[in-house]
Amino acid sequence: MAGVGDVQPNGSVVRFSVFELDLRAGELRKQGVRIKLQEQPLQILQILLERPGELVTRKELQRRVWPADTFVDFDHGLYNAIKKLREALGDESATPRFIETLPKRGYRFIGNLNENGSTGSVRETGTAEGVPTSSFVHRLWKIHALVAMVLIVGALAVLRFPMMVQPTSALSRSQPPKSNAREDCLEGRYHADQAYEAVVFKSGSMKKSEDEFAKAVLFLERSIEEDPSYVPAYLGLAKAVMGEPPHVDLAPKARAALIKALALDEGNPEAHLLMANYLWFKLEGGWDEPENHYKKVIELRPDFAAGHEAYAEFLDDLGRFEAGMKEHQKAQMLDPDTDYLSLSPLTPRALQLERARNYMRVNSPSGADYWTRGELEFEAGQYSDAVEDWTTVARIYGWNEEAEAWERAYARGGSQALIAEVLRVVDGVARERYFPRDMIIDVHRYARDRDGTLAWLATAAKELNPVVHHLRSDHRWDPYRSDPRFQAIARQEVGLP
Repeated sequence: MAGVGDVQPNGSVVRFSVFELDLRAGELRKQGVRIKLQEQPLQILQILLERPGELVTRKELQRRVWPADTFVDFDHGLYNAIKKLREALGDESATPRFIETLPKRGYRFIGNLNENGSTGSVRETGTAEGVPTSSFVHRLWKIHALVAMVLIVGALAVLRFPMMVQPTSALSRSQPPKSNAREDCLEGRYHADQAYEAVVFKSGSMKKSEDEFAKAVLFLERSIEEDPSYVPAYLGLAKAVMGEPPHVDLAPKARAALIKALALDEGNPEAHLLMANYLWFKLEGGWDEPENHYKKVIELRPDFAAGHEAYAEFLDDLGRFEAGMKEHQKAQMLDPDTDYLSLSPLTPRALQLERARNYMRVNSPSGADYWTRGELEFEAGQYSDAVEDWTTVARIYGWNEEAEAWERAYARGGSQALIAEVLRVVDGVARERYFPRDMIIDVHRYARDRDGTLAWLATAAKELNPVVHHLRSDHRWDPYRSDPRFQAIARQEVGLP
């Protein structure tokens, strides 16, 4: 176990190796030079340094860094934050010097603190003794953390909706939750995340996914019972129902939760964005329209890049590509560090690949980023790059043997042997559990399996999966548009002419 050295009881600087973390300033420095590090990786480092050598669980990190009224994809957020932290420290996950991963459990700091280092006295809120809480933990999340969520949605078509970090109304700011409502809301969100993990990680199962989802609903509804005015609990419940795996039978529960959230806090951008996604997800017309809510999000937060991006994708899906491009461009201008333009159907695939490579070169990519870049590479005939990216995704989720089989297939028979092996794996998984619909549709499409492609599209349509929204905006459907089966799905299930 790492030692703490000669600890100064009320110090505000922790030193290890050539690094020092200034708790008061919220800065990481290397040999006196400040290292640019985002808020979440910095908070995680501080939490790990509170108990050097001890396990800090994923649940504790979620509770302290992603509070209950912050709506992001926790797993991808944690993955990216740890990756950025390791990059800043020059650390490697395979041979760590500072941050050790304990799979499915959490992380611990394994480096030695310098003898003149200091841990200070760190409160549970994540601040050093005597440091105002506003100086570190209670700063707002950066908008680009939410933008990463939008990219994940676009890449995997997973309805894990981009949300604003902090409600803006006086009600949300001034009324803390009663009793244990906040803790139960957080617990519910944790189990909702676990429900999705159970269908993408090799170690999971459909039964485990459904068990986790049931726990999510239980805790979120308990949170609402404990404090009927706690808006994040309503939003968490709607988000859980609308996520993957799909629970279309519970759509009325999501609708009721969103209506209640808006009644409590009409000026809440999160609630409007979720309502917009719900209306588009359910394709419900008449009583309300999704565009009203997308516009309301932008009205409430005109500087919110992810809000413009969500509206852009909605416009694209309606076939209003020029209007959509204007919103993509606004999002890009507001957040130049994130690639929004590649999500427009007007951006050529070759340029999308170039932009994807540039983005991943300077950012910490997620599994979805690797999969999407692999698709672009496969379509461009750059098969060796595609297999490298796809096997990276497989290994992230524990499918190591399958990744090796893909590599052997490509070495043995080239691109079609590769895609045949990928198809064998994803079809096998889909027989046992839910599998992301856009990924399995794309694999069948690359395998030139028209019947399988359309069969999975029909399944996705019946599930109201968002992949069917992109029938207009995804030009890869062009060869299918004359097929009566495609036309029937577009007309009957999706309502497109």
